[in-house]
Amino acid sequence: MVEGGCALCGNPTENILHILWFCAQAKEVWNLSKFSLLFDIGPNWGFLDVMQKLQRHEEVRPGLMKRFVSVCWGIWKERYVIRTGGRGKPGRVTLKNSLGLMTKFHLTNEGLRKPTVAGSELVQWMPLLQGQYKINSNGTVFSNQRKVGLGMVVRDNVGDVIAALSSPMVGSLGALETEAKAMEVGMRFTLDVGIQDVVFECDALGVYNAVQGIAAPCSSIQFIMESIHQQARMFRSCCFSHTKR
Repeated sequence: MVEGGCALCGNPTENILHILWFCAQAKEVWNLSKFSLLFDIGPNWGFLDVMQKLQRHEEVRPGLMKRFVSVCWGIWKERYVIRTGGRGKPGRVTLKNSLGLMTKFHLTNEGLRKPTVAGSELVQWMPLLQGQYKINSNGTVFSNQRKVGLGMVVRDNVGDVIAALSSPMVGSLGALETEAKAMEVGMRFTLDVGIQDVVFECDALGVYNAVQGIAAPCSSIQFIMESIHQQARMFRSCCFSHTKR
């Protein structure tokens, strides 16, 4: 709850449900959405109360909870923009952007499950064991800006994306060092998320050989490799794999 009340509509109470449901800004979006819930949201509810109700009705209204959460994210994002001095978008644009992101998410996951051809070799996604998660990490060097970009995607055992991270870093690192750093940051991110059974996959053969002990790491990534091995011991189960670019 924020002291001083709602900065957008003047309501004396600014809690989570007010921000996402009862504020005039949020009401505009929900009225445009035409969502029909099978229950009324009470003024003293918490966000988890709403989620529990939606989950109970998932069989009757499949997909409603996902769309609801997506729109909540859009409302929260627009509120942040306004409160930090930006110009908010109309409710119809907030709604369109929020649901559009969810559509792109589903299309991306469907595309990931389809086999693709790399050269003459058929590359097909292979499912993990139940409860396992695969983390793909990658690094990009922007030498003209003296920066690198670190990215990682976490997928569950059916291939759905459940978390992702993109992180810029100032520094002049080579390609190998950047790939190793991406794996190290990806491991820390995965631990923070709370995942315990993991497969870390990268496309840098030099990093994979070093982390697996197939080849000694060069001096430039030796300390990163030590950090990776230390973090690997913090998972319940952890292994590494290599995939071609």
